[in-house]
Amino acid sequence: MVIEGPVDQDISTPQNLMGMGIRWAESGDLHQAAKCFAAMTAKDPAHVGALYNLGLTYKRLGRHNAAIRCYETASQLSPADADIWFNWGNALLAGGDTIAALAKLRRAVELKPEREAFHTNLAAALQESGNLADAIRHFRIALELSPRSADLKWNLSLALPKDGCDEDAWPMFE
Repeated sequence: MVIEGPVDQDISTPQNLMGMGIRWAESGDLHQAAKCFAAMTAKDPAHVGALYNLGLTYKRLGRHNAAIRCYETASQLSPADADIWFNWGNALLAGGDTIAALAKLRRAVELKPEREAFHTNLAAALQESGNLADAIRHFRIALELSPRSADLKWNLSLALPKDGCDEDAWPMFE
């Protein structure tokens, strides 16, 4: 496999291969980044960082099923990594599997309850599944963790009337 890049870049070491993948991803060339991360996982199938970054890259490319497979493998290798569970849930959600996404996002929240984004995405998935009471609860937790977030106030204010809490929605805008 040919990986385009600086002529003097030695891709024989895992660190250099990962570094190139990260640089490609940061520059927006996701196809080249995916090649680097895939090459890294071919060299070391148990490299959690390569699997994680390959999953992120695949999701950004719209290859949700491929991303899901990366996160599934990464979660088996590093089951306590909340970011893996979070991104696995997001990939499932983007791929249209809300029910499976809920389980992964719940696991991320269990592992790192202090992360606002974890509660926010779980709330959005819960809202999409029709579980408004739990969605509102997680939007409120997220808002406690990030009280200045206008987006969270907006999302919560939209969820409250759907659950019959019209009078609670308007103070969100104050």
